[in-house]
Amino acid sequence: MIDIQLMPSFQFTHDRRPQPVPDLPRTAIILVALERHHIPRTVLAARLWPDVPEAPRLKRLRNLLWRINRMFPHEAVLTVSQGSVGLSQEAGGVDLHTARDVADSVLRQTLSKQEIVSSPPERWQPLRTPVLVGESSDEVHTLQTEWNHSRLLALDALAAVLLAADRTLLSIEMASAAIKIDHLHESPYRTVTAAFLERNDNATAWRVYQEYTRFIGTELGLTPSDEYQALAARIRV
Repeated sequence: MIDIQLMPSFQFTHDRRPQPVPDLPRTAIILVALERHHIPRTVLAARLWPDVPEAPRLKRLRNLLWRINRMFPHEAVLTVSQGSVGLSQEAGGVDLHTARDVADSVLRQTLSKQEIVSSPPERWQPLRTPVLVGESSDEVHTLQTEWNHSRLLALDALAAVLLAADRTLLSIEMASAAIKIDHLHESPYRTVTAAFLERNDNATAWRVYQEYTRFIGTELGLTPSDEYQALAARIRV
């Protein structure tokens, strides 16, 4: 069985044993794995060799696909059909797609509040995990930016729902994970502050507010929103 993981970094395993993959085959596998469906060969070749004319880069792609599947002759890694390339049936599901589904279910509000509150914390772990750490191509950078934005919003939304349901500790955990993604985003700070207020921990609530105030004042020359200032006014220290 072949398993391809993209979170937090690329890992390729065969029969549960990690396998080294050279740079170019790794890049090709990553590009294919990022797609939920097959990717046209012309598109894949253009992404791998953007500065090479189409005919020679398609020839390079044929050689590369043969090389990749020769790595494990008894189980194909990639499959080619009707001019497109995809993961073979021997490859398991890609973790990034599962993580995106989790984020979408929160952001599109397809989960009820009760389902969110009753779910184990492990369900949200993919939202706390970055993607393709250590990879540096422009395409990967775009993916990382998009994923960080999606998981930031999903974690922020989860934290708000959990706070409203009096799950203050888990709310703080989700909001704190969102803060680690973007230290400038105010909403999760407000949630953390409100959660500590609910727990009558005024000192920590005030500390969180003060830390955010200093941070955006130093970085951006701004002050917290009126909503956050009104919340802070309730803190008694």
